Amino acid sequence: MPDWSGSFDEQGTPVLPICVSIPHSPSTDLTAIIDTGFTGFLCLPLAAITLFRSQIEGYQPVRFADGSNSVLLEVRATIVINSEHVTGIAVIEPDGKEVLIGMEFLKAARRGLIVLPSKAVVMLPAD
Repeated sequence: MPDWSGSFDEQGTPVLPICVSIPHSPSTDLTAIIDTGFTGFLCLPLAAITLFRSQIEGYQPVRFADGSNSVLLEVRATIVINSEHVTGIAVIEPDGKEVLIGMEFLKAARRGLIVLPSKAVVMLPAD
């Protein structure tokens, strides 16, 4: 498995280009923030879910980096990067504005994370 490469956005946040597919809906290319404070797989803002034609499957309690808790709607999603498929549960953030991938994604993908801002390096090596 080759390493995955990300980049930094305008605010200096590590990001990764991903392709997301949800059952019964076409796949969509998105840029996701790599958020190690998010314990979940994928968090989509409600505005992004309008790109998909899918049924919400349930709800899931989540804990955010600031220690706050919430209950969010969920749907099964597959993230594709360099032809590799990683499937998990995406949560829908009603007030969110960003796409986040979290620690559950890194575990499911069996990837580490190397972030070197001074060298503009964001790398997700295979475990």
